[in-house]
Amino acid sequence: GKTVMLPLTSAVGKTCARDCGRFPPCVPLIRRGERVTAEKAEILRTAGNTFGLTDGQIEVFSEE
Repeated sequence: GKTVMLPLTSAVGKTCARDCGRFPPCVPLIRRGERVTAEKAEILRTAGNTFGLTDGQIEVFSEE
């Protein structure tokens, strides 16, 4: 499906389009296909090192 990049705070409730998390330990916090929760978005927003994010934004599936 079509995807869009959103700030973490705007992505809460949306479906994640790629695995993302913090490292170490390099274990995904949110997996592709999972809903972004406020708690996990906040963890990623405040993490020092992350993967799967681009300039602090997360890729989610578009609802259009």
